[in-house]
Amino acid sequence: MTDQTIEELANQAKEEEQVVAPTSVTDTPPELSPELMEFVGEGKKYATPDIALASLPDKEAHIANLEAQISQQTQVADLLKEFKANQAKDKPVAQVGQPVDVPELVRQELAKNAQRQQFNNNIIKVDAAFRGKFGEEGNDAYAKVAKIANLTVEQLNEITKVAPEVVL
Repeated sequence: MTDQTIEELANQAKEEEQVVAPTSVTDTPPELSPELMEFVGEGKKYATPDIALASLPDKEAHIANLEAQISQQTQVADLLKEFKANQAKDKPVAQVGQPVDVPELVRQELAKNAQRQQFNNNIIKVDAAFRGKFGEEGNDAYAKVAKIANLTVEQLNEITKVAPEVVL
């Protein structure tokens, strides 16, 4: 035996107990990256890592909302560019002195874009259905449907754009 006092032995036992079995998970604070240390700590935005983690769902929802807004603004900006390009090619929309209803023109372009997107989705849907059922012969089967209906393929394409369920 060593010449340790009971107090020293007790302290040593307590230290070993803490090393072997911490009293709780939060006894040892998690190591934080330097980037996170800027935000977590006394006098900073978040007092503890748990509070910082609890704020993540709200922040993620806010980011998703901002991304949706940016996407919408980008789409409007693209449509405005397209509109201006088409306006330069075509005849002028308004004469000097005539008011231009820009919001209405943007709404019209957005509606046209949405309709084009719906047409494309319908065509893709019908194409996938024919390829799923007939494989590589899907185009031939589609042409047969047009022939049976006494239509050209172009006419059947127009029907597909607006009413894919009729073709399917």
